[in-house]
This record gives sequence, C-alpha cells and structure tokens, in this order.
Amino acid sequence: MHAYPETKFTKALRDNDFPVIVSFARHDLDLARAALRAGAFALKVHLYAYHRATGTTFGNFM
Repeated sequence: MHAYPETKFTKALRDNDFPVIVSFARHDLDLARAALRAGAFALKVHLYAYHRATGTTFGNFM
C-alpha cells in the first residue's frame, strides 16, 4: 500500500523517469495551463513568500 495516491507524477518517480516540474515567477493560470499542455508532471507555486533571487513577493491565488 502506497502512502500517497497513485498519480502520473508519483508513478514517474517510482519508474525512475524524469518528471518535469514547472516553477512559476508569478501566479498566472494561462502559464499553468500551457505548462500542463506541454507535458509538465507538476506545478510549483509560491504562497505568501518572498523570493529573494527575483525580488518577487507572492500572496495567495486571489
């Protein structure tokens, strides 16, 4: 029994594939959709964080 539900991402990790994880510089639904259409396995977003390298502050999704 797996600790997590079987997803495309967890299967890729277990099969030693190279899952693509896309990180966004801003919250943008169109960018997220484009990444998924292009084959991304997972999306990385920031919530209530300050990204020191870019000087970007992230809030929530609203």
